[in-house]
Amino acid sequence: MPKSRKSPTKRVALIFDARLPYDSQVVLGVTAFVRERRDWEIFIEENPSGHRRLPDLAAWDGSGVIANFDHPGVERQVRASGLPVVAFGGSGCAPGLSYVSTNNEAISRLAARHLLERGFRNFAFFGYTRTSKNCWSGAREMAFANEVAAAGGTCKTLRLPADATHNWSQFVKTILRWLGTLPKPVGIFAATDRRAQSLLAACRAGGVRVPDEVAVIGVDNDPLICELSYPPLSSIEQGAREVGYRAAKWLHSLMSTRSRHPRQFVIEPVGVIARASTECLAVDDADAARAFQIIRQGACDGLTPHAVCRQVGRSRSGLEARFRECFHSTLAAKIMDIRFDRAHEQVLHTRAPLKSVAGQCGFSSVQHMTAFFRKRLGHTPAEIRKNYHPDQRH
Repeated sequence: MPKSRKSPTKRVALIFDARLPYDSQVVLGVTAFVRERRDWEIFIEENPSGHRRLPDLAAWDGSGVIANFDHPGVERQVRASGLPVVAFGGSGCAPGLSYVSTNNEAISRLAARHLLERGFRNFAFFGYTRTSKNCWSGAREMAFANEVAAAGGTCKTLRLPADATHNWSQFVKTILRWLGTLPKPVGIFAATDRRAQSLLAACRAGGVRVPDEVAVIGVDNDPLICELSYPPLSSIEQGAREVGYRAAKWLHSLMSTRSRHPRQFVIEPVGVIARASTECLAVDDADAARAFQIIRQGACDGLTPHAVCRQVGRSRSGLEARFRECFHSTLAAKIMDIRFDRAHEQVLHTRAPLKSVAGQCGFSSVQHMTAFFRKRLGHTPAEIRKNYHPDQRH
């Protein structure tokens, strides 16, 4: 019986910035793919944007490259290597090469919806001064502003350089001056968790109450940053691990076929991970607020809009009008929102069977829950659980 031929080892350069939470999550996704393959050997360059020069990839005996293209120097050298390449980063664009990116528009929609659902009418975006490396911040800013404008809200913006925190005293003064111009209460979407954490620290230094006056949500869902923030930071899990897994999978295909056919992949965000920084209601209507609290407490227990009106002591037509004015939602839609949020949290953070999740969260069946998830996020609960924990594929 002939022996099976052993696949030749594929030597892959992984070029990323270990200081960035996004890049670290991408690497975890690559790791998940490597666990499925025994023919990959990884060369790591974890600080390409520092003072060290990248290795001479053209002279390196490698098979392919996965690289963050947000740094222009990295892109130039990787292109010059002539190797199969899959890029990732924030721009979403690398002409002639395959690229995997997150959906910044969808991320911003999630942030806007999260704040709108809490009754905010005033909004702001805290991002970065625009450079060639952070066009993703501008994309999030524009999409967020468009979303809140469509809901009748207003949005103000503050952009500061990434190194603005080096002069911490001036940084805090600048933020507090800006916050002083914003109508309160205000919901603020920060371009990243790090930017959000800095904003929360400035609020604390200036005696600005969070979340009562200023509610804050970031992006990356970095556990270290989110849990060390005060109060703990709400954030959007943008699917960075799936970015890494998809990049590795497509690179493997390119190396195996020697094809140079480029493809663009856009990974949808996993969802909002709510914490104390947005745990508030920005409404003055006592009946609408009471209805919201009733829904939060009983949405998963078969609650109906009629039952909400009965407990508040208002007519259906009157309460619906006031509730829609405050929360941009009907009572029935808000009940489904809460059911979805509870189910989404269980899908992300537990291993409970989906049938159990559906029953506990008020869905009539797994099929009903699955259809709702697919309509809301474009993915089924099973797909979301797999994408959020790519290592579970292994």
